[in-house]
Amino acid sequence: MVMRISGFASGLDIDQIVSDLMKAERIPLTRLEQQRQLVQWQREAYLAVNSQLLKLRNAAFDLKLSSALNLKQIDITGNAGAVSAKATGGAIDGVITVEVKQVATAARTISDTLSWITDPVNDPNKPLAELKDSNNNALWTGTYSITINGVTITGDAGTDSLNTLLHKINTSSAGVTAYYDAANKKISFTAKEAGWVNGPNRDGATITFDDGGSGFLGTVLGVDRINENLKNDAVTAAQKAVVTINGLESEQNTNTLTVNGITITLKAVGTATLTVRTDVDAVVAKIKAFVDTYNETLSLFQTKLTEKRYRDYLPLTEEQKKEMTEEQIKLWEEKARSGLLRGDSVLQALEQSLRSIATAVYNTGSSAVNSLASIGIRSLSYQDNGKLYVDEAKLRQAIETDIEAVKKLFQQNGATEAEKGIAVRLYDRVAQAMKEVTRKAGSDPNVLDSSVLGWQLRDLNARISAWEQKLIDIENKYYRQFTAMEQAISRYNMQAMFLAQRFGGGAQG
Repeated sequence: MVMRISGFASGLDIDQIVSDLMKAERIPLTRLEQQRQLVQWQREAYLAVNSQLLKLRNAAFDLKLSSALNLKQIDITGNAGAVSAKATGGAIDGVITVEVKQVATAARTISDTLSWITDPVNDPNKPLAELKDSNNNALWTGTYSITINGVTITGDAGTDSLNTLLHKINTSSAGVTAYYDAANKKISFTAKEAGWVNGPNRDGATITFDDGGSGFLGTVLGVDRINENLKNDAVTAAQKAVVTINGLESEQNTNTLTVNGITITLKAVGTATLTVRTDVDAVVAKIKAFVDTYNETLSLFQTKLTEKRYRDYLPLTEEQKKEMTEEQIKLWEEKARSGLLRGDSVLQALEQSLRSIATAVYNTGSSAVNSLASIGIRSLSYQDNGKLYVDEAKLRQAIETDIEAVKKLFQQNGATEAEKGIAVRLYDRVAQAMKEVTRKAGSDPNVLDSSVLGWQLRDLNARISAWEQKLIDIENKYYRQFTAMEQAISRYNMQAMFLAQRFGGGAQG
């Protein structure tokens, strides 16, 4: 470290002089820092483009899915309360007549009154081993094991309460919901699904219970071992659904069935007619959303490619910012950031590709529906720079007339470019462009990756570090020079004082 001496001998403000000299020396470093800031801003601009490309790629991916335009609307006439219906991706247009003759019901078993419940002494939250039966004996001790619908449930009476046991039943795979009614002191066991889904083989009408002869079921839960011998007053057998679809009657083990891609839920006895057709409103909305994203992306490209570059507006230094208001800084930096992607080759090529895809003619098997323009989506004038407008009436007509051709226009796929639809081509081209942008700018503005701009930033950081060290050396050199000057002046002053004292004193004597 260089010793720094103030200008006592010379009377000069050495610190200020060195500071002024260093301003000139710092010019190359300032230029490097400004260059680094421009590269960082350019990188941020590329990443903003990639964010928009991701949005467009996702929109294209969504539209190229087979289910994207296979949107159906179901009108229910007749007894609308007999059924409900929902279209799946494979729904087929047409009419389905549903006559519900019987809905499927769930099996249920109600226990006897639990005589051992004498609130609050025999609380269902207490361990079973602490409870008493009607003879004041321990209700149950040791372990227990029961089987419901073929599923075994075990536990320990020393730790498990009635509510603990019911929770085990409810969370098991027995397919049963057990509910304790404190008012009636009974337990209701209800199958979770309607129909003949009970028993070990899940094909029975009633819930089955077994305790291996231990007596646990009757003693604690108030139900008998139920296999073939049913307690008719407490057991409700499940029933299957009986339904006629387009004249064909069948028994169903459930109230939910799928016909021609339509999920039908049987709700009550009655006859209903389902008319399945394309949901034109939903398809129009889906295509318009895609066009909006396309236009948004094209607009961003055109802005970036034609943005004016203000080369006289370089990034501000910290010293410059100190002399400006926040609004002035904002306006300055807007101009400094402007035009960083002007004329970019990657964006230019992609813009041309997007416009080419949007105006191409496709082989859909229909001469009436073979391009975006044919379904009412096109540019209106040269000044629009490729922006697409939607003639909704014409789009609706195309969807209503030939939805299959509209699907092919967007979704068809194949080995060659000519065999691909708009959404497929667009997805592929945008995915390729995103890779190109990532190679140029990386994927994270805070990470110095192996992208082109990432390497530029690495190089600039290294050069800036070298210049910072060089400036330290230069500043130290200046202080050494001024220190030597101060020391020389000080020696001269001391010699002058000595001579003045010596020779001046001799003359007086």
